[in-house]
Amino acid sequence: AVVSTQSTGYISPTKTDTALPLNRLETLKIRAQENFSIQNIPDTHYTVIDTVADALNAAVTLAEYHSISVLWEGFNVNRYGTLTWIICGYLGSAVLFDLTRCGAKIFTEGGLKTLLESRHPIKVIHDCTCIADILFHQYGVRLSADSIFDTHAADLLIQTKTGQP
Repeated sequence: AVVSTQSTGYISPTKTDTALPLNRLETLKIRAQENFSIQNIPDTHYTVIDTVADALNAAVTLAEYHSISVLWEGFNVNRYGTLTWIICGYLGSAVLFDLTRCGAKIFTEGGLKTLLESRHPIKVIHDCTCIADILFHQYGVRLSADSIFDTHAADLLIQTKTGQP
């Protein structure tokens, strides 16, 4: 089933330091807000995808956008690690794909493989080497260089061109 929650405004990381421990979903919501720069957009929408059928619907919807942000959660995210979440952001919304509940079928039957391998939308990722490694070796997903905007590589290029660290 799809679980949706609404949030308004920014949840400061400093608030989480003094509050009771947050559950995993709340932690992911905070991380999604911080990484997708949606802090001050009212009615930020989060959707948790925990079935393959819902994943397919979400992947089809995400494919309609020009670009999406992609980040991930897991343990030792490399070819030997464990990927637990893939999070895609677009226009003030975040879709959280639960890989622990859906398993590898989320890629094949749930449309994530097609979404991630396709040329459109552009996937904005920071340092895609780890995620590319685990996706290829564990799920057979090949990220295409012409569909990825790697913000880490862009930052290194700017530093090289400007001579600033």
